[in-house]
Formats: sequence, structure tokens, C-alpha cells
Amino acid sequence: MSNVTNYNEVSKSYDSGRKAADAHVIKSLMENFTGKEVRDMDLVDIGCGTGNYSEYFMQFEPRSLTLFDASEGMLNKAKGKVTTSASSKTKLSFHQVVLPDMPFQDNSFDAGMINLVLHHLEVNPDGKSFPNVSKTLKEAYRVLKPGGVLTIITETPETIDGTWFGQLVPQTCKRWHKRFPSHTQMTTMFKEAGFSLKSALKSLMPSYLPGYGHLDGPLHESWRNNNSFWVQFRMSNVTDYNEVSKSYDTGRKAADAHVIKSLMEHFTGKDVKDMDLVDIGCGTGNYSEYFMQFEPNSLTLFDASEGMLNKAKGKVTTSASSKTKLSFHHVVLPDMPFPENSFDAGMINLVLHHLEENPDGKSFPNAAKALKEAFRVLRPGGVLTITTETPENLEGNWFAHLVPEATKRWYKRLPTHAHIKNMLEDAGFSMKSSYKTLMASYFPDQRDLEGPLHESWRNLNSFWAICTQSEIQDMVEKVTQMKNENSLREFFQKHDKTYSVGALEIFAAQK
Repeated sequence: MSNVTNYNEVSKSYDSGRKAADAHVIKSLMENFTGKEVRDMDLVDIGCGTGNYSEYFMQFEPRSLTLFDASEGMLNKAKGKVTTSASSKTKLSFHQVVLPDMPFQDNSFDAGMINLVLHHLEVNPDGKSFPNVSKTLKEAYRVLKPGGVLTIITETPETIDGTWFGQLVPQTCKRWHKRFPSHTQMTTMFKEAGFSLKSALKSLMPSYLPGYGHLDGPLHESWRNNNSFWVQFRMSNVTDYNEVSKSYDTGRKAADAHVIKSLMEHFTGKDVKDMDLVDIGCGTGNYSEYFMQFEPNSLTLFDASEGMLNKAKGKVTTSASSKTKLSFHHVVLPDMPFPENSFDAGMINLVLHHLEENPDGKSFPNAAKALKEAFRVLRPGGVLTITTETPENLEGNWFAHLVPEATKRWYKRLPTHAHIKNMLEDAGFSMKSSYKTLMASYFPDQRDLEGPLHESWRNLNSFWAICTQSEIQDMVEKVTQMKNENSLREFFQKHDKTYSVGALEIFAAQK
């Protein structure tokens, strides 16, 4: 039972201001990494609370769902809610269980979720050891089947520091910190339990607490009751992509494409198979190729590079079914030569930094126009997703620190999170969601310490195209020297901050 909150009492009003935060993303992660659909899974909701997440999953009719919680009040609320929404195809079971123990057999479940639970397990004076969390992860590993997936939603010390109301009570914030493992600690505990960490996202909008931005909220007990924090008081114009297209796919992947699909479906309310999609700046078609398995109604791809577009055409045409109408266009952004209201959803993946360089880094007219064009060609209710690097992401990229002058120039190509949000809103969009992906899944070899020495490796990231030949030469000499002195890993560990600032950001906006 939580040593913070009396959840038997809280359960009475818990749902009044809480939502199942990003449940569609959890579903996407489970399906992507197990290779199964939810309807073919045995699921477990670990610390289920009032069952908000489990209730979301009922619409997909999993084979079975096991829910457990330490609070009888929360569990009873979950039982009433989930039983009402479940179909006869799903076998349900409910258990009052106190973590970290899980009284289930080995290899029982295909996927499990732990949502906003970890901070209830313990408080450590030094904030450095979390034995109950560690044991919980080991138990989760034991009860999952081989290949099973565990998802966790939690705050971290960094996200706590970013909450505006936390600054109202700084001493309380310091105490609250001690309940949360950091990203690094979570990674270590996953590995010790036997897991392989596959993905990490940072949700930049508190969708679990819709009233988060209510400035008068802290004045009202009902608002404070929705967050256990308060309980303590009761207690390219850069790169020649015609050339790069020849080897582009050797080390690049469609980063978190399953998340993009999830965002499109969640906010449009449609399945991809019923959508007309547009891939804006498609490159070699990695993202579009991913979407082919879901047989969209139509897919339009365009790019400024004829070489990239031809690569995309060959790849996507091969993987497409007869149910999907394909079209390919050689188009230079920001223009989009399509009629208004043509598409249900669009995606812009790793494109914005190619559109312009601004001396002051404060205005991005081509990006702004591209977003306005995207708004025009999307249908009402249509969704645009953007995957991009931001200046903050760049700062956490270890190899950017090898060429500091080039990095300063690269900054000027990257709109900040605030810039992108403002440009989306200026274009007419409503921003619905944003995440930081904490792993560079688009570039799996990013952490190859000797990668910068090799041109083939550098060609996989357009960042290097902005470097002068002398900067490349100096960098190679520096890396070689550190390698010979056995200090290269120390340099990497000092400057690699992707685990906290993210490798990329993913935005979703709706017309």
C-alpha cells in the first residue's frame, strides 16, 4: 500500500480529474515490440488504480486482463468500471496485492503496464537506491512470457523540476525527488531484472491531468487531490541527398513510426486503413514503408531530391498492397501543390532543419509556411505529426561537442519546442501532444564511439554536412587521440545527455 496516500479514501473522487495518459502510445509500444495485436494478448495492469488504463484497453478485446492494486477501494472502482466495458471475449481477474510481490506463475502474460505507481513504493533518504522498484521489475520480468513487453509511465526528478506548481513549495519538491528513480537508474534496474530497454519517450504535455495549467488550481483541494504530490501536506539545403540516397538506408530507421501511427489514429478517431496520408519530405520512404502493412486508403509521397524520391518509389511500391493508391511527386517545400482538404493525416519526419538557416535562429519563415500549407491540405480534424531535432536535443548529443563551431551553426537550423508550438498555432493547428524520444532509434549506431572517424557513419546524419573539411580533420585527430589515450568513453559519458533531453521530439497537432 502506498506510504503516501490513503487510496481507499482517494478512490471516491480519483477519476474526477484524471485520465489514462497516452494509453494509445502504450498500446502501440506493446504491439510493436511483441509483434502481436492486443486482442491476442494476456495483459496485466500492475497497480491498476481505478482501472483507467485497463478500461481503455477493453475496446480492443484482449484475450485476458489481470488487474491488481494494494487499495481495496481503488480495486473495487476498477472492477466496476472494467467489468462494465469488457466484452465476453476478455477473461478478467482482480486481485488485492501489495507490490513488489506478484503472486502469479512464471511466463503468464504477453505484456504488462505500470502507470504512475513507482513513487508509491518507497522513499529513500539518499534517493540512490530503490529496492522495492528493483524487485517489482524483477517480478514483472518473471511473470512475463519470453518476448513480453513491460511499459512504465512515471515521473522522474527532471520532470518534477519542470512542474510549475512544484516551484511554489521548493522544500516539498526536494522530498518528492527522493521517491523517483532517474532515467539512468530505471535503465540500470531494467537491465538487472533481465529486460532489454527498447524505447523511452518523454511526454511533454500532462495529459493525465487535464487541469494541469489551471493557475488557480493549487487553491482548491479538489484540484490538489488529483496529484499525489500534494498529499505530502496532508502528509536541407545542407546535404546533397541525390548522392546520400545511395547509402542512406544502411544505418537509418523509421524512428518510432508506431508512435506516429498511434497519434494519427488516436486524434482522428480513424484506423490508418481508412485514411488518405501524405509523407511530407519523404526521403527514401522509410516511414511510408512502415505504413504499407496497414493498407491506408491512399499515400502521397513527395521530396525535393529526385534520388531520394526514386528510392522511396521502389521501396514503397514493392511493399504496397493493391488496396493503397500511391502517388509520388518531386516537390520543393514549403509549397504543396495539392487541393485543400486532401488528406486525413500527414507526417514531417526529420525535415525542418533542411528548410533554412537563420542568422539569429529566431525566425523560420519556410518552416512556418510549410506548416500553413500542411494545414491547408489536411481535412478538418486531420492530424499532422512532426519528428524533429531541437536545440535542446542537440546539446545532449555527444558528438556535437566534438565540433563546437559547427554545432553553433547547426543550432540556427533548429526551431525550439516553443517555436514549433507557436508556428503550429499560427498555422491554425491545435497542438495535441508532444514527446521526447530518449533513445536515438532513428540512428541505431549513434553511440558508436569510433563512428565519427568514418565517412560512411557521418553520412547517416546531415549534421556533419555543415562541418568544414578542416573541422572534420581536426575532429578525426581529436577522436583518434582520445581513443589512443583511452579517454574517448569518458568524453562520451560526459556529453551524452539524450537520456534526459531526448534525441528527438515528436509533435502531434490537429486541424
